[in-house]
Amino acid sequence: MENDHRWVISDTHFWHKRIIDYCARPFTSVERMNEEIVRRWNCKIKTKDTVYHLGDFAMGDKDIISDMISRLKGYKILMLGNHDRKSVSWWERVGFDEVHKSPIVVEDYILSHYPLPRDQMLFSNGKINVHGHLHSQSIKTDGKHICVCMDYTDFFPVSFSSLPKLHKKQAA
Repeated sequence: MENDHRWVISDTHFWHKRIIDYCARPFTSVERMNEEIVRRWNCKIKTKDTVYHLGDFAMGDKDIISDMISRLKGYKILMLGNHDRKSVSWWERVGFDEVHKSPIVVEDYILSHYPLPRDQMLFSNGKINVHGHLHSQSIKTDGKHICVCMDYTDFFPVSFSSLPKLHKKQAA
């Protein structure tokens, strides 16, 4: 078990039925997908850990989403994705501890939903862009990006301490 207390995850798409077919996710129903993602999240994350969710959290109404957030361990920070169409304050009201519209820098990483364009990375001072959004598209990395979309991480959150290993794997 990793000893890091910071994690990243992206593109859970809770309650999004079509994502199973779109991304060939190995689940027979959205309910089974939801339960397995919750199980994998909670088997890695401790109550005091920080989880950066890099967007596209869930589909559904306030009560459904609030219930899902309450079932997940950790201090939860959401980077809004293209499917997270509600306001920052709405996401905070349903249970996220922090919500960001724009990329944020955490140590050597720039966290965002979309992979940042190459020209933006020229000014990153050596930081690596950790992102989601790509789902089952092939990853063509230039050494400056790490994709943590669930479809690439076997539906588990990724610890900050394992990001260099994932970076090497995706850059190979």
